[in-house]
Amino acid sequence: MKNGTPFESQMTGGGQERQKRSGTENIAFIAGAATAMKLAHNEKTTFPKI
Repeated sequence: MKNGTPFESQMTGGGQERQKRSGTENIAFIAGAATAMKLAHNEKTTFPKI
């Protein structure tokens, strides 16, 4: 396709998907959640049980 050729997306997402196609994975959240879980697991003996 030549630069500047107009085209429209065939699949769009809703506002909750920030206009991305539904099912688009939130990689930054997944990586952050994994890091948080690792830190929590490593620190679990530091804090007394409540």
